[in-house]
Amino acid sequence: MITEILRIIFRGMLTLFIPGYAMTLALFKDGEIDKIERIALSFAFSISTIPLILYYLNLTFKIGITLINLIIIDLLIVTISLVVRAYKNKQSEKN
Repeated sequence: MITEILRIIFRGMLTLFIPGYAMTLALFKDGEIDKIERIALSFAFSISTIPLILYYLNLTFKIGITLINLIIIDLLIVTISLVVRAYKNKQSEKN
């Protein structure tokens, strides 16, 4: 019961917030937008990019999107790559 609730919470965060937040970190520098704009943009970016990722998965594997684990793994890959890009941007700002 508790594991199902935690799974719903973490998957909701993974699909509705984290990819967009990583994208805002990769696109905007620290002083360009404030925290409220970053949070609002993160929800908007997540909601707009998740259907594109699912469309790409559907075209790539030629299957119906029924495997939730495949979707979660792909979202993790996209999110981690955006976080790495944001880290590289932050390191280049310091130099």
